[in-house]
Amino acid sequence: LGATTIELPSLDFWPPTSYREVDRAIETIESYHWILFTSVNGVHFFLNRVSEVGRTPEYLANPKVGAVGPKTAEELEKRGVRVNFVPAKYLTEELAAGVPGIRGERILLPRSDISDKALTTRLRKRGARVKEIVVYRTVTPSQKLRKPARVVKEADLILFTSPSSVKNFSRLIGNDDAKKWASSTAAACIGPVTASTAKKHGIPVRVVAKEHTVEGLISGIVSSFAEVK
Repeated sequence: LGATTIELPSLDFWPPTSYREVDRAIETIESYHWILFTSVNGVHFFLNRVSEVGRTPEYLANPKVGAVGPKTAEELEKRGVRVNFVPAKYLTEELAAGVPGIRGERILLPRSDISDKALTTRLRKRGARVKEIVVYRTVTPSQKLRKPARVVKEADLILFTSPSSVKNFSRLIGNDDAKKWASSTAAACIGPVTASTAKKHGIPVRVVAKEHTVEGLISGIVSSFAEVK
């Protein structure tokens, strides 16, 4: 679309320190009524482990499967897993509120080690029995960014696609540099939770995607710049 982009990796995704809980969940998968996926990464790491222990996607046919949004659902279906539910709004709170008939049912949540507990809390309030398992870890890249002040000074807008990307950005460039940067530019965020995290770190938010996907984020950015012109 004509933009100049600067890539600034702020997240690494690693396997869990132990697969003990993951393997136990896979072995007892038929005891669950639902598996809910909140990210493409969750799908990737969980299904990779399913494959590593000698199972096929058909092994997941018994529990119903929910996905937070279309990209997560697309990844599941690409891997041969049928998706039964995707909320109309691609937010974890909508996923928690919309999954049908879960009172008394067992729900499996394959997630990262830093996932927000709000989804679990909401599901339990609806009467579900929830089991969270860590299928991947979200970590800050070990190497500090070179000349971070120069990098951020060149940017007219910075795109955040998750709360953890905001937190790690601040860690990588340092809070002082983040505050200096915040006074001269703004953020575009994939959704309201990410936007809230940016504001907590002193970063002004210019764009919040109406549809909480990368495509929705790009659309919001284009609209924002069109309004300025």
